[in-house]
Amino acid sequence: MYNEKMINSALVYAYQSGYNIVFIQVRGRGYSFYNSDIVPKHPKVESEFDPLGYAVTLGHALGIEIHVWVNSYILWSSKTAPKDTKHLYHTHKDWTEADRNLKMDSSIKLSEPRSPQWEGIYLSPIHPESVAGVPVERHHVNQGCEDGLRLLEAHRESDAQGEELDRAKVVIGVGMGIGQPENVSVIHEMARKLGATIAATRNVTDAGWLPKQVQIGITGRAISPDIYIAVGIRGAFNHMVGLQNAGTIIAINNNPRHPIFQASDFTILGDWETYLPALIGMLENTLTSQ
Repeated sequence: MYNEKMINSALVYAYQSGYNIVFIQVRGRGYSFYNSDIVPKHPKVESEFDPLGYAVTLGHALGIEIHVWVNSYILWSSKTAPKDTKHLYHTHKDWTEADRNLKMDSSIKLSEPRSPQWEGIYLSPIHPESVAGVPVERHHVNQGCEDGLRLLEAHRESDAQGEELDRAKVVIGVGMGIGQPENVSVIHEMARKLGATIAATRNVTDAGWLPKQVQIGITGRAISPDIYIAVGIRGAFNHMVGLQNAGTIIAINNNPRHPIFQASDFTILGDWETYLPALIGMLENTLTSQ
C-alpha cells in the first residue's frame, strides 16, 4: 500500500470486520514502503509520505495493532532492470546470491526467458560485504509502548570463536568425512602447528562435534581466509557459498565424485589421516619462511 487512500480502505475494512491485528508488507523487490536508509522507496510512494508511519497512526486510532513483514531476500524479478539507480540491484551487484557453481545472480540477463520456477534475483544473506557494509536501521523499543510491546531484558552473547574465525588467515574446515568426533581433537592439534583456526560444515555442528559459531555456509558464517583446507567435506552448495571470498581452497577427500573437487583450487584424493599431516608440514615451512 503506497498512499493514504489504499491504507484507509484496508484498515477501515479490517476495523469494520472486527480484526484487531493487521500485517503489512513494508519491503519487497528491493523497495521500501517506509523511510529507509538502506533501500529506496517504491516509485509509487510520494517522497515525503511514510506509508508505515501513516498506517501505525491510523491503526492506533482504530485500536488495531500493526505488524510488519519485511521481504528483504528477493531483490528483483522483472524482465527489465529497476529504473531507480539507487536500487541495490544497481549499487551492490556484489551482494547477490551465487549458485552451486558460484555464478552470482547479478550476472543473470533479465531479458532472457527463464523457467517457470525462476523467482528472481536474490540477495546473499551470508555475503561478508552485505553484512559489514550496510548501515543498520535501529528501532528503539521503550519499556512500554502503545502497541503492547515490552522490552524485558537485553542480552549480547559473546562470540569469541566466531570472531577468531572471521580474522583467521588459515582455516581448516572439518566435514563428516573425518569419521568420528574424536578426530576433531586430532585436527585441532595439527591446526595449532599451523596457527590455523577450525571451521565446520552444518552436519558437523548439528551432530554436536563442533559449536554452531564455527559453522560455514548459508546458515552459518561467511569467511575470507587466505587458505582454506577442506578435510572430509563434500562441498555442498550450502557450505561453499560461505567461502566465496576465500583465497586458495585445498581439499582432501577420498571420494572423487564429491563436488568439493570442482570447487577447489587444489585437491588431494585420499584419506585425510595420511595426507593432512604432510600438507600441514609443507604449509608450516612455507608460511614460516614468508
